[in-house]
Amino acid sequence: MRAIDKAANIAETILSIITGLIAALLLIYSAYVLYDNFYTGQAAFASWNLLQYKPVMNEDDDTVDFDSISEINPDTAAWLTIYDTNINYPVVQGKDDLEYAGKDIYGKSSLTGSVYLSSLNKKNFGDNYNIVYGHHMDNGAMFGDIDKYVDIDFFLSHRKGELLTPEKSYELTVFACMKTNAYESEIYSVAQKTDLTDVIDYSELPIV
Repeated sequence: MRAIDKAANIAETILSIITGLIAALLLIYSAYVLYDNFYTGQAAFASWNLLQYKPVMNEDDDTVDFDSISEINPDTAAWLTIYDTNINYPVVQGKDDLEYAGKDIYGKSSLTGSVYLSSLNKKNFGDNYNIVYGHHMDNGAMFGDIDKYVDIDFFLSHRKGELLTPEKSYELTVFACMKTNAYESEIYSVAQKTDLTDVIDYSELPIV
């Protein structure tokens, strides 16, 4: 009986150790997931380190100083700002529409990716219809504020912004909010459009 009791005690001890190790691993993994989610969410916001490279308009000759941000990434096509929102980012353009979906402005792999212009558009925004992509982050980073435009009060109070390109500065006015799926060809077709009536028909809110 003593041998059986001893073996049972050893087995119980081993089981307790295994259970403790599993619990510790689960705890470590849970902590990592929480940290990773927090870090990913925070990293999606435009940091002070990045904002210091935002192009500056030269009022003397109406040129835009794009040298600093272009040195960080020559794929930078513009800088997009919607006033009083978290949308304040450089806009890059990759060789295709997947390159910057998972890569940041510094060229590093990133779950939050970058704000980027469709590869089918001209880099200087010379097309009549330009598509700019960005992840929707639940914490409001990147394009997380866009869905707030379905609220008419937010829409009316956040209509202004600017788009800075190496050639010039554009004043932006938000005139419609559209809600659609990711496969709507009328919205995501970069074909030259001279009449945007068909696109505007998809608007979620009245045109202002």
